Amino acid sequence: MNYEILASIVATEPAPLSSWILLADVRGSTEAVRQGRYREVNLIGAACVAAIRNSFDARQVPYVFGGDGATFLVADADLERCQALLEAVQVLARDNFQLQLGLGALQVSDIVKDGATIRFGFLDWGETEVLPFFRGDGIALAEKRIKDTMQTIPLHNASVIEAPAIEGLSCRLMPFAAVRGRVLSIVIEPTVDFSAEDKVFAQIFNVIKRSGEIDRLSPLSLGNIRRSWLGTQWIKEARLHRRSSGLWHTIRALTDALIAYLFTTILFRFKLRTTVIGDVATYNKFMLQQSDWMKMDSALRMVIDVTREEETQLRELLDRLESEGQLVYGLFASSSALMTCHFQSAEGQKHAHFIDGSDGGLTLAAKDLKAKKLRLPPPNVSKKAS
Repeated sequence: MNYEILASIVATEPAPLSSWILLADVRGSTEAVRQGRYREVNLIGAACVAAIRNSFDARQVPYVFGGDGATFLVADADLERCQALLEAVQVLARDNFQLQLGLGALQVSDIVKDGATIRFGFLDWGETEVLPFFRGDGIALAEKRIKDTMQTIPLHNASVIEAPAIEGLSCRLMPFAAVRGRVLSIVIEPTVDFSAEDKVFAQIFNVIKRSGEIDRLSPLSLGNIRRSWLGTQWIKEARLHRRSSGLWHTIRALTDALIAYLFTTILFRFKLRTTVIGDVATYNKFMLQQSDWMKMDSALRMVIDVTREEETQLRELLDRLESEGQLVYGLFASSSALMTCHFQSAEGQKHAHFIDGSDGGLTLAAKDLKAKKLRLPPPNVSKKAS
């Protein structure tokens, strides 16, 4: 798969001026991660994506998963429906996980008129899946403005909010332990004009490719897929799909999650073929292929497994480009990567897998980046597309 297309304006098109940037963000995610709740933060972020994926065609609402939330590009006609879907996740986060999910939207025309750029595109992932991505500085500007006015309480009356449309969302795999060195979660945000961004990204990909194909950096492989017989993830999954805090609903959710967890473990351990997922080997192949360990909104986000030498080379390049004012980046290192799965159908291998570094990966990398940006002088002029 040619991930370099993520850094090429050739593969993108401008976002319609009438469309909206819709942002979902777990508020206080850094503190939640510090408390060891990074798995729960991931689940809520992935639940936002699952709710949209379950309700729209793959190319209808482009999105990027960020670890503690997600960003969507929504047509004006679809905005109200998307907001309602995410409000249901907002209630779920509050009632089942005691986490605040902030929601907000800003029209693309309000960003573009200030000289910012928002483009989008898709990478073909497999038979039916695509990986959406964004380009340009407009997403970062929109997110900054939206976060200042985010709503953590649903705008609609609770009686009209639907149950969250998150069928197929699960987190049954154990962390993917690093096999080449350690896992780096990196968020890289260009600080140059949009017309110069491609040259910045080209330097990064050139260093990445020095020792082989880019896919070698994926933190996921057949060799580090691990499934426990029980573990504790099924309890989080039960909370995720619990419809009410009542005793009966809690028991039902725990029972359903436990049965599903054990059934899945048996299915994959013994490589049993079923009508649900089909052939296990085929599913695993597409699972690894359809995992967003590299993605892009305004920033290039990577969760990669690197050797010590590769890490040194990449850090040296990023430090140099940062000192030259071409980018700012945040980085967090851990021993493994996490996967949250959204399965829809074995027909056409319709399933996507959301990747983050363990112990708070992308959330803490973004925190590192934000701290650096606060120390930067304000820009003198707006960046414009060529």
